[in-house]
Amino acid sequence: MGEVDVVREAWAPVAQLFPPQGQWTEADYFALPDTNRHVELSEGKLVMPPHPTYRYQYVVLRLARRLQEFAEQNNAGEVCIAPLPVRLWPGKIREPDVFST
Repeated sequence: MGEVDVVREAWAPVAQLFPPQGQWTEADYFALPDTNRHVELSEGKLVMPPHPTYRYQYVVLRLARRLQEFAEQNNAGEVCIAPLPVRLWPGKIREPDVFST
């Protein structure tokens, strides 16, 4: 038995406490405990995007600063950064890196 199999076997009872992929609801999603990972809901499935790289975060920061400048100069709402869940439509919750309200 490989290391991955041992981990899967150890977590199997915990995984049974949660809905199977494809059957997650918004209520299930919002009942999840806080984590240091971005977790999104799409088509009844939990999605965990990969951790961003240093370069990626640098670009996000620059984009957020520019958008904030624009928003302030044009009285065009507020700029927010992740992690904040955004409900795009029923059953579709994403955590965009940068968004405006």
